Amino acid sequence: VFIKSKGFEEFDKNSDMINWKLEVDDELKKLIDNFESEKEEYANVVFYEFRSKYALTAMIAAVLSEKIKDKIIIIGKKGSDGWKISTRSPKNTDSEKMRCINLAIIIKKAAEGIGHGGGHPQAAGAFVRDWDLFKERVVDLSR
Repeated sequence: VFIKSKGFEEFDKNSDMINWKLEVDDELKKLIDNFESEKEEYANVVFYEFRSKYALTAMIAAVLSEKIKDKIIIIGKKGSDGWKISTRSPKNTDSEKMRCINLAIIIKKAAEGIGHGGGHPQAAGAFVRDWDLFKERVVDLSR
C-alpha cells in the first residue's frame, strides 16, 4: 500500500490501513489490560507472556516500561520454534543499581546456549528455545 501510494496522505487515508490500525490497537489494548492478571514478578524483573497473531513484543515492552518505571520489563511471545523476547530497562528510577542495568549484556548472557540476544543498554531482544531457563537466568543476572 505504501509503495503504491502517491504520498503519505494517500497512504494514511487508505481504508485497509485504517482498519488494520484499529484492529492492532484493539489487540494491543486487550494485551495491556491482561498484563496485570498475567504478569510474573521476581525481584526487580516483570515477565509477561502473551499470545497474539500480531508481533507486538517491542510495542508492549515500550508501553509497559512507561507504566512501570522501576523494574525491568521482559515480554515473551511463543512461536513455532521458540520465544521472541523484547526487554526494556527501568526509566526515571531512584535506584543507582537499576540505572546501571545493561540489558544488552544481561540478555546476551541469559540466551547463551538456548538462543541468541543482544541490543542496547536500555532495550534488548532475544530469541530463545527455553523460556523458563531464560527467565531464571535474567533474574540471577539482574541482581
